[in-house]
Parts: sequence; structure tokens; C-alpha cells
Amino acid sequence: MKSLPQMPQSGVPHSKIDSEKSHHVTKNSRETSDNDIIIDKENERIIVIKNGRRLEIEYRFSGYIEGKVKDMKIPLFPQYELSVPPQSVMATIRYYKKEQKKGESQGNDEYKFVIANLEEVVEKIYEKKKSIDRHITTKDITTALEMWVNELELQPMYKDVLEVVKDWDEWKKINKDPINFFLELSKNDTVDDDNGITKKLKIATLLSIVSSHLKRNKSDTGIVRVHLILTGKSSAGKSTTIKSILKYFYERRDNTDDPIVFRNTRLTQNALGYIRSIDTFDGRVLFVEQIDNLEGVKYLREALSEGVISTTVPVRDPKTEEMKDQEVIVEGEPAFISTNVVASIDTQILNRTVQPYLPSSGDKKFKEKKRRKIWFKKGLDDEQFNRIKLVTYAWLKSLPDDPEPTEESFELVNKIFGRFDNADNDSRATEITKAFSRAVASLRRHDKIEREDVEFVMKLFKKDIILMAHYMSERDLEILKWLKNHGYIKEDENKAEYIENADLSRSLKLLSKETMDIMNSMYNMGLVDKDIIGKKVYWALTPYALTLIQEIDLTELGSDEANEVIETETGMGTVGFFRGDERGRDSEDPMPRNDGEGMRGDEREDGETLSRREAEIIQFVQSRNPRLADLIRKFGDTVNLIISKGMLETFVAGDDETYVRLPKTERSPVNNINDICASFDGREITEEEYASETPIEVFRCLRNAKAYMENTEDGKRIYRYIYPTEREK
Repeated sequence: MKSLPQMPQSGVPHSKIDSEKSHHVTKNSRETSDNDIIIDKENERIIVIKNGRRLEIEYRFSGYIEGKVKDMKIPLFPQYELSVPPQSVMATIRYYKKEQKKGESQGNDEYKFVIANLEEVVEKIYEKKKSIDRHITTKDITTALEMWVNELELQPMYKDVLEVVKDWDEWKKINKDPINFFLELSKNDTVDDDNGITKKLKIATLLSIVSSHLKRNKSDTGIVRVHLILTGKSSAGKSTTIKSILKYFYERRDNTDDPIVFRNTRLTQNALGYIRSIDTFDGRVLFVEQIDNLEGVKYLREALSEGVISTTVPVRDPKTEEMKDQEVIVEGEPAFISTNVVASIDTQILNRTVQPYLPSSGDKKFKEKKRRKIWFKKGLDDEQFNRIKLVTYAWLKSLPDDPEPTEESFELVNKIFGRFDNADNDSRATEITKAFSRAVASLRRHDKIEREDVEFVMKLFKKDIILMAHYMSERDLEILKWLKNHGYIKEDENKAEYIENADLSRSLKLLSKETMDIMNSMYNMGLVDKDIIGKKVYWALTPYALTLIQEIDLTELGSDEANEVIETETGMGTVGFFRGDERGRDSEDPMPRNDGEGMRGDEREDGETLSRREAEIIQFVQSRNPRLADLIRKFGDTVNLIISKGMLETFVAGDDETYVRLPKTERSPVNNINDICASFDGREITEEEYASETPIEVFRCLRNAKAYMENTEDGKRIYRYIYPTEREK
């Protein structure tokens, strides 16, 4: 670190700092004839006499060097040039705080002063002396130097970090707008996407760091920090996003004895229970590059929520050689940050962490921006980088450490979580929400958690917190949305459509057992309904799941109505839906409500007016070509009535299942499953369709190797049917 302006210790006059003589209290020399050590302060000499032989070491004060930052102070260590002409060596004197014994008074005696590079200094002086005289040994020189240090009557000197940084531009910027301060710095490493996901994850990382310094009483149990596991596909930029914020805080390798970030590529099995470099996890951020590097690591659950890791280990008594028990205790709770590619995470870790999702962008322009960023990237010079780290250290340590909750902030949290009575992880989710809100309040230098602090948290992280409350991942949410978009919903006992587990597995490209496990978990949460017919299992969304999806959709859209709720009575009880959507469906849902009335303007070419129910069924068939059994299960006997009128017709496909379609006059000719696959030939599949696998027939044909997807030069996806040979026909 570059030398900074010197600041005096409180109560120490400037002369003590500026004057070299502040370390040279004059003391009369004394002489003896045989064996003695003399500290001649007046002439700045150390004299060693042994068996009549004499060694004189001259010394001269050279200045101060800065020590490692700790407790908002930068210690200043004096340096002296020691010489046995013509050879000289620089000695650095450091001080350490002694353990205060009971009953002892405070004072400078509580510090011990030593030559930090004593071995080097003694060796160089001895090398010069032994060529002349070997009577004076290294031990004699060591004893003389230790006596000299004690005679100097040194005092601890330091600079106050706040005094150092208070006039810097970086200090003014970070206090004016801390979030944008870090977002601007992070642009050196990342490209922000247009939908703001990358920025959200950077803010989450910053809030996790802020939460690490918040006050935690020893009596506190539960989660008091923001714990993050950033999920996404490999090479999506997860670690880069996190490090773009973490890198600006002190780590163990930096010039500090008070590191914020403990960055690890991997932890050994018992590492967390045997850390000796710190006395507490409080005030620390534990970052592990990837969650699967924690496989088999013990004590992580305790570190995230219990506030102490206590381990009893057998040790051998050095005096008696007998084995005895010894308790090893590591206090505190770190803020935990990691990344994840693999979907499965231990439940005990899952219910203590928030898992924001970073999708991979296939956008050509975005990828070009990333390549350009990598190619032209130029980091900060060391002086500027160290300067920023000192500023972020001072900023973090100066924030309020214990914002108190208010009744107004609780009312908002209670209103939101009150909508999800089926959430088994409600308590942990509430703890995480409080940790986020305390961090936001602290970052804004609030002494209390205001309503606006909670609103900020909910605007960015409500989806992640809701998922955590239900033990759900982003993948689980996508499954629920897929079911909703494809109409597999049980609105009440008389209106429902189910999908068979095997069909769902194929659509999601998951193993049948994996799908069953996921769906059973969501069934236990009340998110899906299960119907078993023979050996087949069928699934459909519940109104509760629609409530959850709608809440998340409103959050992602940034709607001001996301916190407003109305009650609606359904066939399955009272369910909370959101303003602007009494049915719990979004405006793009292709299935309107069936009220038995005619649908105005919905007329066939022959002049026959369709009932609303009939129009709903025809619209549903037009978008899906469903199986007859599924259609009857959803809409009842009205299906057979429409078929008898010639509005719909049935056909048997290659899988021996009976399907329903529009009559030939209103569709392309489709005679069997090959015709179904051929009917889409040459069609462009949009990004939205590709992500949701709609229309489902296209993806059924792809999975059965009857078609393939062609990528054009302009970035489009074109569906291509593989026409069978005559023999195959």
C-alpha cells in the first residue's frame, strides 16, 4: 500500500510523530571492563562487551512503515538503520497487544515491541563481526538488540482509517450512492443484461456482504445473514458476477489483519470446525467457488444458522501423556455465498439460502458484448485498487450494525407471507427477508427497518424468497409455468385437465422417476393435484399454484399491484388472487371462463352461434390437437356433442391413441402421426415457443426422431420434418 498521510494517535502530540528523537530518550552511558551491554542513546550506539572484546552497532531512525489494517486503524511501525560500518541493515519494530492479566491496569505496558526481522538483522551483523572476532555470538547480539528495543520506550502509533479516506472522492461517492458505486466498478468485469438480472445478482452479493457485519447476539439463533447460492448453467457467468463485487473487499491475502472475504476453491471435510486464523465468523463472508465443492463438508448447516460450531476432540495431555477431551469452539455466523450448476442441493442447505438464477443468454449482440469486454478488459492499477479496498472497508465498518424492525415493516411482510399458508419453510423465509431488510436499512444508514427497505427487498428478491419458502428451485417454477401455459389446471372439482406423468417427463426432458419425485414434492406443498387411474399418475395445477405464479409474475413485471390481494371463492375453498385478475389467470390465457352464455361475435361461417363452452373447446383443440380422453376429462360430455355436430373430428395416430382435431375444411390434411409431424414442416419456432415447448406436437415429433431443428444464418430456428421412405410408410 502506498504511504498515506500520517495521523497522530489520539492524545499523542505531533512532536512524538514528527521528531526522530521521540524514540531517543537520552540516558547516560555506563562502562564496564569485562562483560556488559550498553545502550548509548546520546550517540545512538549499542555496545556489546565480552571478555574484553567490543562490538559497536550504530543506529539511526529511518521513518515509519504502515502495518496491516485492523479495527479501523493502520498501525505505524518505526524502522531503524543498524550498521557495523561499512555494512548496514534495516530493522523494523512491530508491536503486539499482550493478553491482559486480571487486575492489571491498562497502559503502554500492554504492548510488546519486537524486531520483526530479528533473525535477518542478527545474521548480517554477525557475518560482519565474525570476520574480525568470534568471541561475541549471535545470542549476545540478540540479547543486546532486545535490550535496545526496550530502552527505546516506544509508543503505539497508528492512523485512523476514517481520517485517511474522508477527503477522497471514492469516499464521497460510496456514501452518496453505494449501490451504483459498486455497479459502476463491476462493469470492469461483466456485461449487464437488458432485463436487469445481472444487476440484481450484484446487489444480492453486496447485501450479503453488508449483512455479514450486522450485530448478532450470542443468544440469537436462526439466520441473521443473507446466504446466497447463485444457480445457472455452466459458463453463464455466475462466479464472475459474484467476484465483480467481492473483489473490492479485503481478503486474507490483502494487507489486513481484519479480512472481510474468505474465498475458497474447496473446503476439506472438517475445515469449518478447525479454523484458527480468526476468532469468530461474525463480520466474515465465506465464499466457496461451487457448491459441489462442499460435498461431505461438515458443520456448514451450523455455520449458516446456529451461530457457533462446537466440536469435542480427543487430545493427548503433554504432561501426563493421557488422552482427554477438548472442546474446539468457533463462534459466529458468516454470510455464505456459492454457485451451483447441479440441480440437487442438500435440503438443510437449501432451506437456509436464497438461490437467485442467472440464465445463459443466447442473444448474439449480448455475446458479442461479452467477447468485447473480455478482449479489451483492463483492470485497475494496484494503487487505485488498494485505495478502493480501504474505502470499502471504512464504509462497511461505519454502517449502522443493528437496524431495529418496526411494526409497519412487519405488517408488509406479514401481508405477503400470509398468502402462502402452504409454505413449509415460512420461518426460514421470514428470517432471510429480515436479514435482507436489515442489510438494506444498514446500507441506507437507517437505524430502523422502514417499510421502504422491505419494499426494496421485495421488488428484487420476492420471487427467490417465495421459492425458498416452498423448498422450490427455479426449475420447479418453470415446471409450474409450463403446466399453466399448457392448460393443465384444476380450477375446481368440475373443471380440470391433467397430464400423465410419462407425457410430462417427455415434455420436460426428464427421467420419469425424477419427474415423479419433483411432482410429489410439489403435491405435498399443495401446488399440484394428483389423480391416479390404474397404474398411471396424472398431474394438474391447483389454484394455490396459480396464486404463487401470479405473485411472482407481478413481481418480475415490477407491478405496483403486486402487494394487493382480493379473495375469491372457488370450488376448492377461498383462494387469494391478485387485483386485475379475479380468475387467477393472466390476460393471455387461451381459455376463458365457462359461464354457459353465448360468446358475442363468436360465430361460424354457416351462421351457427357457438356457446362460450363450445368456443372454449374449439380454441383449445386448435392450439393442441389433444387426446380424446384428456379432452373429455377436462370439458366433459360437451366434447362428444361438438364432435357429433361436425365441429371437431377424431383420428387415430401412430401411437394408437385417439386424438381430436378441427375438420379438414379448417385445417391442413392430417391422417396419422407422420401427417401431424409433416404439417409443421418449415415452420419457424420462436424463442418463446422453444423455451415453453409449444406447440407440444412439434417437440413430440423431435423426441421421436421424426424431425430436427435447423438454425439459419440469421439466428432463426426452423422445424424440418424427416419424410419417411416408401418402406417406412
